[in-house]
Amino acid sequence: MKKIKCYIRSEKLGEVKEALIRIVIQGMTILEVRGFGIRTHERGEAAVSI
Repeated sequence: MKKIKCYIRSEKLGEVKEALIRIVIQGMTILEVRGFGIRTHERGEAAVSI
């Protein structure tokens, strides 16, 4: 078993989920991540852990 952890933009989450389902991924955990770093704007991202 291998663990894949990635950070993707929230608008791409649907495409990523569909692709993972197509290759028969049995389970995944999805978390919403918000960052307040050196960027001047806020962007929501989704963390997908398989």
